[in-house]
Amino acid sequence: MKKVLLATSALFLTAGVASAEITFSGTAGAGIVQNGTGADTTVWSGVDINIAASATTDGGVTISMADDIGGGNLIDWNDDYAVDAQGTAIGAPAVTVKSGALTVTFDDNAIDHLDSDAVAGDLSVDTTMGGLTLSVVVDVDQSSGTDMSYKLGYAAGDLTVGYTAQDDSSKLSASYKVGDMTVGVSSDDNGAGVTTNEASVSYTAGNVTLKGAADDQDGWDLDVAYSVGAISVAYGTDESEEWDLNASYDLGGGVAAKASLTSGDFMAAGLTFAF
Repeated sequence: MKKVLLATSALFLTAGVASAEITFSGTAGAGIVQNGTGADTTVWSGVDINIAASATTDGGVTISMADDIGGGNLIDWNDDYAVDAQGTAIGAPAVTVKSGALTVTFDDNAIDHLDSDAVAGDLSVDTTMGGLTLSVVVDVDQSSGTDMSYKLGYAAGDLTVGYTAQDDSSKLSASYKVGDMTVGVSSDDNGAGVTTNEASVSYTAGNVTLKGAADDQDGWDLDVAYSVGAISVAYGTDESEEWDLNASYDLGGGVAAKASLTSGDFMAAGLTFAF
């Protein structure tokens, strides 16, 4: 009887593996960090493991899920500059259904709205029609205060145009690429009755990339990046005199040495590796 049960279990598991593709990937690292003025320098280490699975029906519809699990802490190197605690349990996964050019994603209170990621929705719909793209995020249970946001985009050659709307705010943007230079303009009413108009430009010359933007509300920012071989260095600043500096060295095999330093007294350094 035990042999029959073992054979049946093996057959069941094999059938499950054959009908779906399961992948694992992730990042891990360790180092030192000082998180803010007067904070002690501490050691950090952590891992984030991504789990994904997908299956395709006979009709060509692909259903996939993705979630992650981890432990310890990882550094948010060049975005929020924070020490991010990694979740130790699998939560509700994002489930995606894709058919042709249409993609629908279900993820309760975890899909960023399109004009502000300060609030999240539950359902997104994305589709393309030639050079036209449409994205919609819906808060089904209306818990975020934003019922819906959408973004309409169009690309033709080197020209890209986009329109985003959320609550009472809307933003119109356009960019055009000329050789190694890209210029852009945007108009954002912010939903507060004050429209901010911005112009931006980016230029790549060999190993150096320059990016700058300025608006009619006295805001501006400037970024400079340099990359050669395994070394990458980036510096950014803005009108409030805040700045950040990031450096990385690719050691090969998915391993990199990284360091970040900001005007807000955030400092982190360490080794990371992808798998």
